[in-house]
Amino acid sequence: MGIFEKIAEFVNEATFSEIVTFDDCLGYFAKSKIQYPQICAFVLSVEKNQKPKNVNDELTVIQGLLDKDFKAITLDGTTCLSRILQTRTIDKKMIDFLAGETTKIYEK
Repeated sequence: MGIFEKIAEFVNEATFSEIVTFDDCLGYFAKSKIQYPQICAFVLSVEKNQKPKNVNDELTVIQGLLDKDFKAITLDGTTCLSRILQTRTIDKKMIDFLAGETTKIYEK
């Protein structure tokens, strides 16, 4: 898909959390959709952090917001609307959603 290769900057700074839940991701999606109505989906990627600084950043969760054509929502043509979360773990609902994949698209 190449979406993560195109992300030059992120709107939100990386945050550290003990657990990131799928409901957290759905909440961010719903909240962002109010401000940016063109949002129709999001891509979710969960990967092992290659350089963790502590136990709360074992995993990196990237959530990028997409339009109806599954293209990244950009604010200025270069900055993608997305967020990076550093976490110790993810919940079962997110594990079930990913179904063994590291990246998957959610569309409502």
